[in-house]
Amino acid sequence: MADKTIAIYCFFDDFFKAMARQTDVHCKVNDAQIATTALMAALKFYGNHASACDYMHQHHQMACIDKSTFNRRLHRLESALLTIFRALGLSLKELNTSARYVIERSGVPVLPGSRLPELPHTRL
Repeated sequence: MADKTIAIYCFFDDFFKAMARQTDVHCKVNDAQIATTALMAALKFYGNHASACDYMHQHHQMACIDKSTFNRRLHRLESALLTIFRALGLSLKELNTSARYVIERSGVPVLPGSRLPELPHTRL
């Protein structure tokens, strides 16, 4: 998992440098570390940012920041992250020259006679 984390960090760091994105000099954690931590939270920690921050601190010596600061910094990166993932999606689409996509259509087993309980209707 450490190799994957380092590769993700290098990708984000190079991309932010190419975009000439500057991190404030007073910040303990740069934008690439914030983006890497958020992606690791999604991939390995079921979306739990606190667990991902703990992992990054223990295994990659990333400085600890509080949850509020992390969330504010992550929300500030929204447009940059959308740009990154849009560019990745377009690149992967262009590499798929055969234009073949696989869609899995497997049924979900349901117990016979099982129904959701009916909820009372409320007026707004």
